Amino acid sequence: MKNLSAEQQEAIADYGATHSIAETRDWIVQQHKLNPGRTAVFHFLSSWRMIEKRYGNRGAVHGLVTPIESDGPILSSEDLHHASQRHFAETIVNDSNVSAFNQSERTAVRREELEIRRQEVEIQREELKLQHERVKLDQEKFRRSHSEYIVNTCNNPMIGAAARKKGVSYAHKVKEVDTIMFGSNESTNGN
Repeated sequence: MKNLSAEQQEAIADYGATHSIAETRDWIVQQHKLNPGRTAVFHFLSSWRMIEKRYGNRGAVHGLVTPIESDGPILSSEDLHHASQRHFAETIVNDSNVSAFNQSERTAVRREELEIRRQEVEIQREELKLQHERVKLDQEKFRRSHSEYIVNTCNNPMIGAAARKKGVSYAHKVKEVDTIMFGSNESTNGN
């Protein structure tokens, strides 16, 4: 049937608009000497109606696009997106195509969920980056404070003298430095 001329296809569509599939099939057999199945006739008519609806909506789409084009500099792309979603949702509801409306709403919700998840992942990445920077800073502070402590300890004349004392064992030097830095072991050990 799709190989027929545009006029013949239109005649079939016009006849099919007011008759059943079986009647339309019989009419095609008589008028055009073709022998299509009822399923083929059904698909042809459905396709034809969809194309006709699309062409019928061209005027409406043009009517919508014209004000949007003139308002274009004023509207952001997000505003245009929301306006178009609202229009098509209203059109779907107006056409009583509830399943298509439900599907579009599920798609919109899923899109929002994915955007929220993307933002959460981005926040987690930022938090990990900050945590890594904090650990690095803490390591630098630890190294710096311990290096300063060692320098200050070495600059203490009493500790330096105890560490350089000649004729005493290493253990005695450590004990003397420990006493200078932390006090007497006898008072802390209870001896």
